[in-house]
Amino acid sequence: MSIENPENSPLSFSQDWCAKDLELINHIEVFQHKPAILKKVENRLIKLKEAMVEELTACALQLPPGTD
Repeated sequence: MSIENPENSPLSFSQDWCAKDLELINHIEVFQHKPAILKKVENRLIKLKEAMVEELTACALQLPPGTD
């Protein structure tokens, strides 16, 4: 039995799968795709950091003296 890509045919819509089966599959997929997931999270955090730096730089004149 092969597991199809959930984007092509969502397993949650199949009546042959019980909730426990879906939970186990999703749990395993998280670990199989962990490096890719962590890379996406890292990229999003880097973008957030850059946006925060830009925003703080723009309003630096409004901050009290001695504020880092």
